[in-house]
Amino acid sequence: MTDSPATTEHDRTRPDRPTEGGWVVWLRANARPVWLATLTQLAVVGGAWALIAWGVGLPPWGAWSWLAVVVDLIAVGLAGGALVTAWCSLLPRLEHRGGRLRVRLAPGWSHDVPVDIVECFFLGSDSLTADGPGAADGTAATHRVGTLVMRIAEREAERWRPVDTRGWPQGTAWGRWQDGAIVLDGRWCEPLSVEVARRLSGVLIAARRAVPERGMQHAGVET
Repeated sequence: MTDSPATTEHDRTRPDRPTEGGWVVWLRANARPVWLATLTQLAVVGGAWALIAWGVGLPPWGAWSWLAVVVDLIAVGLAGGALVTAWCSLLPRLEHRGGRLRVRLAPGWSHDVPVDIVECFFLGSDSLTADGPGAADGTAATHRVGTLVMRIAEREAERWRPVDTRGWPQGTAWGRWQDGAIVLDGRWCEPLSVEVARRLSGVLIAARRAVPERGMQHAGVET
């Protein structure tokens, strides 16, 4: 059994389609802030390069020299780094891969969780203050941001929770692992809605049915 696309007329997200290797995208990234940050970085790098080249008489305002080559290589390296970061940032936030759900909470980092220990998806929200995420010190929140909560089976949460020594961040701008659940920040993924949560619940049910034995075991039924 494979994941079937579960969408509604009101869900503006595209139906899930298998990619190469049978991977299925469950939740996409939000491309707007990624491209905005990337274009800003490229503009800064390009402006700095032009200013330096003009100031010291490098091409196209002067002759080639070893200094011109060094400056050009540094500019290309910085621009290339920005593009690579953008590519990593545009990868799906949730991706089903052969019975495991790959979660991305930071550029270049991912963590695989067995799909049968994922209990459900539901919408939530985080309070934000003028200085950042709302803290527990009673600081008044200026506004709230939507989140998607992926609940992990309680007795499996600590086993599959990533730790710093395994090289996966506990909390980043894209989300965090908190109280036996993975919380995804809605600003860095595709627009969240009730329809998106329902779609994810539908594909989760289909994926869990593909591994019935492990699903029963994690539900507390001995096999």
